[in-house]
Amino acid sequence: MANPMVLITFAFILGIILGQYLNGPPWACGILALTAGVITLVTIKQRAKFSTEVLLLFAVSLGAFWLSLAQGPGSQLAQQTGTYLDLTGWVAEEGRVYENRETYLLQVHELLLPEGNQVALNEPVLLTIYLDRLAESQPVTVGASPSFGYGDVLRVHGQLELPKGPRNPGEFDYRAYLLRRGVHTQITVYPGDVVRLESGQGNPMLRWVLSLKARVKQEMVQVIPPEQTKILQALLFGDQTGLSPEDREQYQRTGLIHIFSVSGFHVGFVLLFALFLGQIARLSPKGQFWLALAVMFFFAALAGFQTPVMRATIMAVIGLAGHLWRREQDLINSLAVAALVLLLWNPQWLFEAGFQLSFLATWGIVYLYPRLDAQMTRWAAWRGVVLVPLCAQLAVIPLVAYYFNQVSVISLVSNVLLAGLVGVAILMAFFAFLLVFIFPLASQILFLADGALIGLVTKLVTFLSLVPGAAFFIGTPSIWLMLGYYFLLVAWGEGWLKPAWYRVRNYAVFYFSRFSRSNLVPLVCLILVVGLAAGWYFKPAAPLRVVFLDVGQGDSILIETPAGKRILVDGGGNPTFTSVQSAFDVGRQVVVSYLRREGINKLDVVVNTHPDSDHLQGLSAVLEAIPVSLVLSAPVEETSALWQEFYQQAQALGVPVVGAKRGMSLNLDPAVLIEVLHPGTLLAGTRSDVNNNSVVLRIKHGQNALLLTGDLEAEGMQDLRQAGVELRSQVYKVPHHGSRYSLDPQFFAAVDPQVTVISVGKNNFGHPDPAVLEACQEGARPLFRTDQHGAITVESDGQRLKVMPFIRTQD
Repeated sequence: MANPMVLITFAFILGIILGQYLNGPPWACGILALTAGVITLVTIKQRAKFSTEVLLLFAVSLGAFWLSLAQGPGSQLAQQTGTYLDLTGWVAEEGRVYENRETYLLQVHELLLPEGNQVALNEPVLLTIYLDRLAESQPVTVGASPSFGYGDVLRVHGQLELPKGPRNPGEFDYRAYLLRRGVHTQITVYPGDVVRLESGQGNPMLRWVLSLKARVKQEMVQVIPPEQTKILQALLFGDQTGLSPEDREQYQRTGLIHIFSVSGFHVGFVLLFALFLGQIARLSPKGQFWLALAVMFFFAALAGFQTPVMRATIMAVIGLAGHLWRREQDLINSLAVAALVLLLWNPQWLFEAGFQLSFLATWGIVYLYPRLDAQMTRWAAWRGVVLVPLCAQLAVIPLVAYYFNQVSVISLVSNVLLAGLVGVAILMAFFAFLLVFIFPLASQILFLADGALIGLVTKLVTFLSLVPGAAFFIGTPSIWLMLGYYFLLVAWGEGWLKPAWYRVRNYAVFYFSRFSRSNLVPLVCLILVVGLAAGWYFKPAAPLRVVFLDVGQGDSILIETPAGKRILVDGGGNPTFTSVQSAFDVGRQVVVSYLRREGINKLDVVVNTHPDSDHLQGLSAVLEAIPVSLVLSAPVEETSALWQEFYQQAQALGVPVVGAKRGMSLNLDPAVLIEVLHPGTLLAGTRSDVNNNSVVLRIKHGQNALLLTGDLEAEGMQDLRQAGVELRSQVYKVPHHGSRYSLDPQFFAAVDPQVTVISVGKNNFGHPDPAVLEACQEGARPLFRTDQHGAITVESDGQRLKVMPFIRTQD
């Protein structure tokens, strides 16, 4: 642990973290690093006792400075967001093909503004080309090559936008992810908006490598069935664009998702392949070294120079060089060197899940394995087959829980059973890759055999994923809990725990030996009772918590009572007004993901206020993913196909479906009263019977009340007023996304809210209406909108209310 390179790397990492959160200007960080560097040189020259500490302080300051340089200057294009313009640039990375779109990194060198001015620049832009407007469009073939290649020069016409940031707590920050790659803006277009001007830009060597890759992918598509093609391409190149959500779920549940992240597992087989070729060619050790180096970097280029493959390649090069020049190898030192090299290349990689998981898994193998193996010498000689994946899993469990909210119980079994098969599939793919250019017929036969092997792996993964208890979901752990876990791992590895355990044991033996058994048991019981009573007494009372999730143009509201009961009101849904048929599933990717992050594995009640798609569609994914005790729905007479499908799904899962009616209440928590205020007698002949029969809930907690109104309109509001029910509420969820039909001055006066909330997203309906906004903000009343504030959390302690928007605006 006292290895200087390890300490320097850790200090550099600490500097990057401090630089991220302090966000100092580059000149200030530079002056600090320069000063620390001068002091370091002086102390080293004078051989001062504290020269090591000063060197580490220099590494910290250098890390902060390096990060400030990597973040670079501001974006010229960001000033043009919301504007339709023409961009000219070259494709700087291999394009990615999805079900309904293609994406490219476009290195823009010329900007044509609407007024005709041309601006020269050099800045990357994320280009997305949607395919849905193509006449007679055909489904995209799995594994198909992108329409444009690396080095193609394109002219694009479209509207420049900022990438989407997180809208709900714990969501993936896609904007920050792109910023770490220097991408500040994106442009979304259709095929007719893109013109290829020329080809041949970029690095000729990389262009040649990618052309070989394209040919091999084409060969795969022609020979191997689509279901095996997408797995093999993900396995060989790290290209996961063809994987469906179901595929990802199966591999995550079995703990095998890591095989699609091209890393040490793959580089190890590449190295074996290269050394095998070197031996066949009878190369000298140095010749084998250079051949292996060339093959590994060729493979890294095929995989797009992803962080895990670069880490593994650097470590393999260090290991090979040490073996060649007969130097003693220190794997921890090699790992530190690899991390330092990559962070010098781009310090922002430190904040990416792939970087963290790759290095921690490797650390688990090189640090934990020798220590665990030394304590299990009585086991069979093949114990390493079990211990290696176990150590890797022990090292990444907290991060897997943090990023994916899922821990695979069956991971160890899956890796032991399938790692060998996957390794054979990778080696076969390497040989087939080579044979494509030498003996095409042999490559086709080998690809067919590899496809059959991949089919077997897929069937085994499916079987293992269906094993009861194969994985469990867990809420996002805190940073402090994760740090504590890793501290304990290191403390165990360094032997720090043994002395502490011996001291505690000796003290306990000495202390309790003075008591007889008859006195000891009551004493222990007394300590436990006092501890539990103190914990219960000093534990603060849990609040009522209501979260208005940002699901775009729709509703989804989570209610958590002080007793821990959970009610979900609506689940959002995909807009029906857009011309682009998005594969994005709001229910699965927003609502269920949020519930997973919060550690919610059961819902006591799911309420569907009415069967419009922007309220109902997402609930299907909720029912599929999370156990539900009861569904409460609007008792509409005319049901849509979407509602029928949802109802049948609930019936198949054994979830009772009850029609909501005025006078009902949900008695889930004695501290909270949830009343159904609407519908009473079903309304008919209104402007929208579906909307006007929405379920309306009033949630009462102490002196506070919240009114949730679905898509209620004027006729429904009038019916509620005439029913004489209590409407006054401190928090009012404005109905129907703030449409012009949602404003009834008399109803609004009866509610008399202190805070109003509008759940709304991008739409073509004019929501929210200006008159509604004016009424909501009358008298400086706070108004919160999910399209501006993201998710909105309301907490009540029974007396006071706290409203916490996820995104804080300047208003």
